[in-house]
Amino acid sequence: MSARQLVQLASLVCLATACNSLPHPPGEHVTTQSGSSLEQRSPIEIAIAPITDSSGNSALPKKELRSAFQGALLRRRYTPLAIDLVDSKVVNAAYRPGALDEQAVLVLDVQRWDTRLWDSRSVIEVTLHARVVAPDNPSGELWSGVLEKRFDFGEVQEQYATEAALRRFACEQIANELLEAMPARQPVPGHAKP
Repeated sequence: MSARQLVQLASLVCLATACNSLPHPPGEHVTTQSGSSLEQRSPIEIAIAPITDSSGNSALPKKELRSAFQGALLRRRYTPLAIDLVDSKVVNAAYRPGALDEQAVLVLDVQRWDTRLWDSRSVIEVTLHARVVAPDNPSGELWSGVLEKRFDFGEVQEQYATEAALRRFACEQIANELLEAMPARQPVPGHAKP
């Protein structure tokens, strides 16, 4: 092998190594539907419905996860309604879309919440389905995404003094990852609440 070929081979190896060490873009592990109408509808206020738990894991921190989605919605420039206000309209463990005159509802279904490695390695494996629906058509979707990912918080666990603080951080990371794939709200000049 010539010196030139060795240099080219070394360059390829360095490039491949660099590509593997680059951070993954947020939302990379989210599968979304095509043809989202969320941007056209451009809702401002979004109610976060109570979380549906299909995982069967009693350790699911529903309260922390729902609060984390409030923050994630804010980062996407939406205005989440107060959870206590939404819960005041819950009947038979379900929220009726439009009960608070919101423009959209975020519906969350946790399909997998695997915490078998949480105590030993601070690892959670999740499958979470999020849907944004319009109050006037709750069976239709303005946007939907499914996050399926293993989250490893072992490297940061020592930064949190309590288990509760680490769990809140984990919920925030999960919510941010999922909603990163959701179109951010683009304010429209003169756009008023419908």
